[in-house]
Amino acid sequence: MSSAIAESTSIEVEGKLETLIPPELRSLHIENPYVDFKIDVGEDGTLFDAMPTKAVHRDLLPAAHEVVQAVTFIPAAKRRMYAKSSGSYVYQMSDKDELDSPLTQLLTTRRIYSSQNGVSTKGRCLVEYFVGPNGRARFPRAIESDNNDVAISAAFTLLKTRFNPPRKNGHPTYVRVKQDFESR
Repeated sequence: MSSAIAESTSIEVEGKLETLIPPELRSLHIENPYVDFKIDVGEDGTLFDAMPTKAVHRDLLPAAHEVVQAVTFIPAAKRRMYAKSSGSYVYQMSDKDELDSPLTQLLTTRRIYSSQNGVSTKGRCLVEYFVGPNGRARFPRAIESDNNDVAISAAFTLLKTRFNPPRKNGHPTYVRVKQDFESR
């Protein structure tokens, strides 16, 4: 089986990724307020997707998301780029067994991709992806695949799939999922 794993490298932005702390949080005196994002940026600097992965307070998420959407990314040579820092977190990834209720698929639209017109796609792949707090599948990537068309079809399908929003102890979270896809 071949592997179709995208490279991860640091990203750069023009300007700063900073915003003011929302007024309702100022009285909390949060030390080192931040939000980490998993970001997918195209070769030309286009932002494809941004999902918060860690934050010192969940109410920082809306303002941080606005800044990420507004910033200009410097074009890079590779896709699937990630930003990372460290600290203690209130918002973070959860294991599937830590969720308040099992992760349930609500809606999916199967999408088939074929690089050759009229040729059916056959094979299997193992895909890893995240389900974010809004129930959307995010950042799908093939870990193993015997056919690139199957891997692309799985990614396209996942991007149209919706799940019940994952929650841990009543709070929004995100979860990493590995799933087999097969096309016959």
